Amino acid sequence: MRGASILLALALAACGGGGGGGEDLGTAVAGTVTVPPAPKPEKPPTTWSAAYSGNYTSVSYDRGIQYVVIHTIEGTAAGAISWFKNPDSNVSAHYVVDYGGAITQMVQDKDIAWHAGNWDYNVHSIGIEHAGYAYKNYWTAAEYQKSAALTRWICLTYGVPMDRAHIIGHVEVPGATHTDPGPYFNWNYYMSLVKDEPADLATSYKAMEVTTSTLNVRSGPSTSYSVIGTVLEGQRYVRLSSSGGWSQIQYKGNVGWCYDGYLTQKTGVTGILVTSDALNVRSGPGTEYAVVGTVAIGQRYALVEGANGWKKIWWGGEERWVYGGSTSDFAM
Repeated sequence: MRGASILLALALAACGGGGGGGEDLGTAVAGTVTVPPAPKPEKPPTTWSAAYSGNYTSVSYDRGIQYVVIHTIEGTAAGAISWFKNPDSNVSAHYVVDYGGAITQMVQDKDIAWHAGNWDYNVHSIGIEHAGYAYKNYWTAAEYQKSAALTRWICLTYGVPMDRAHIIGHVEVPGATHTDPGPYFNWNYYMSLVKDEPADLATSYKAMEVTTSTLNVRSGPSTSYSVIGTVLEGQRYVRLSSSGGWSQIQYKGNVGWCYDGYLTQKTGVTGILVTSDALNVRSGPGTEYAVVGTVAIGQRYALVEGANGWKKIWWGGEERWVYGGSTSDFAM
């Protein structure tokens, strides 16, 4: 018994028990240590400014928050705040983030904001509006950082997984008729901030090379989603975001998902950012070649080569050309 008493005394001493000035790490009972629960995450500073009561649904039950939906206002934060207070708008969001990172809360988290255009998603989500436009790159570092801190707090508070299946754009809501947050929104950077990982806005896009002969491109990040096309070994695509071992890439003017097990990251690769809307994609480097499709402003592709002011890109499993004067280069 004397040996057991010595062991218990040592455990108490290690925990700051039995007097002394050490940190209180828990209470030793019968040779065990009970660790206090982790502190609750701290909510980022917000300003309360209530939406009109007829623009959202107040509820008294636990609505089971499963998603965070990212929006752009198509204008200013002040404009959104005013619109959500307008009885004629019939819309609202829980939060509005301005260019400088200031956050305004307009609907309580427990209540249902009318933001997603899909009632089931309204019921089970929190909506965050952002100053800016879907097809203009007005995003600021402060807006990304404060919004991501808010999303992280929401995830930790309500148990929402920190992945792209649960943190989604308005465009990804089933039945959505909106395209926000748009092609300029940097999902890689945003998700790194949400997960509290090292993040650099300037270098968050990555070039991914296909390592198998033919790789399916799917409409979502798992094999349960439909196949929308294929890409070929040796081709490179810009990873826009990632989720659960899958990479989102630009695919024929849209987006698709590829399994990471058949992709490898390449460095020192040049990408192009499309700077004009509805830019023609052609079969060769000149206007005399056939138009085979279009790409939209803000989309990103890996550069194969350039010739006479034209740029060859990998475009949905094929090598195609766009006019270089309507693009800008970036490094990956």
